[in-house]
Amino acid sequence: MKAAKGPLTLKRIYKQLKKNPNSSAEEIQVAKAAYLAAKSTSSNKRKRNEEAKQEANLPTLIQANNKRHRPTASTPSSITYCTEHHITVTGVQVPVVPFQSFESTPFGETITQVLTTSYTAPTPVQACAWPIILSGRDVVSVAKTGSGKTCAFLLPLLHALASSDTAATSSSSSSSSSSSSSSSSTASPALPSPHGLVLAPVRELAIQINLEALRFAKPLGLRCCCLYGGAPKHNQINSMRGGGNAYPHLIVATPGRLLDLCKPQTSSKAKGKGGPAMSLANVEYFVLDEADRMLDLGVLTFVLFCGLFVALLAKKEKMAVTDLFFHPHSLPTPPVPT
Repeated sequence: MKAAKGPLTLKRIYKQLKKNPNSSAEEIQVAKAAYLAAKSTSSNKRKRNEEAKQEANLPTLIQANNKRHRPTASTPSSITYCTEHHITVTGVQVPVVPFQSFESTPFGETITQVLTTSYTAPTPVQACAWPIILSGRDVVSVAKTGSGKTCAFLLPLLHALASSDTAATSSSSSSSSSSSSSSSSTASPALPSPHGLVLAPVRELAIQINLEALRFAKPLGLRCCCLYGGAPKHNQINSMRGGGNAYPHLIVATPGRLLDLCKPQTSSKAKGKGGPAMSLANVEYFVLDEADRMLDLGVLTFVLFCGLFVALLAKKEKMAVTDLFFHPHSLPTPPVPT
């Protein structure tokens, strides 16, 4: 019994017959049909093998506290879920096991109780973005208004801040700076430096994001602060300092006001101090919301802003932001039907 010829062999035979003047039209047509059929079979087999390999090699993302949803016989698999919701995920070894219910997320009872007041189940962008973000990967998500993308990036950020010792660190740093400044008139208190930073192109969006973040942050004991132009700077600086009790864990800001407060202050109230009002040295989690609208600031302004912002970050954050700009993991999703 002869083995079936592969598509490359049949293609070679087809070309030889086509070049041979003694070959009949029927022979050429038969060879062409055999080649196309073998090519189609090989392509479908390769596609099935890739899908099976992707499904089998999905890494274990979250253990213990960070449990994940595991597909069962009664639940669609991750590939089926993405197909049904028209979600396309691109990237190298992107871990996508969608959270198809709130019970399967690691967020805990506090976040889940607030979350269920607005949603009955995770939206597609939330279900697919949460496991990727929680695994420590960067995400570029394309989703329309009403898809739940604000909670898609806020909840993993707040969960990480609440699960770490960030709260104790922020409180202790502010209290130690207050005690040092009271004991010595020459001591300079540490600058407020958030662990989470969300940038929005306009103040209306920044205020909206901050209000949504406060719903989850307050029950978790986290502090949020919103910085935007068109409002007095000293009020926002006092809000960041929190009366000397604790610095904010999360800051939602517009680019102009953020960079303005990171530069030396020239206000007459500074009384010669002239230092910046805040620092970005502790930023661990960075979100750029509606990045396409940043271009409304002007291409040159946007490029200058990116350069100045990256320069203000610590070294490890510079590498992360640079990697995100040049090696993104895309997650385009459709709007949630109403």
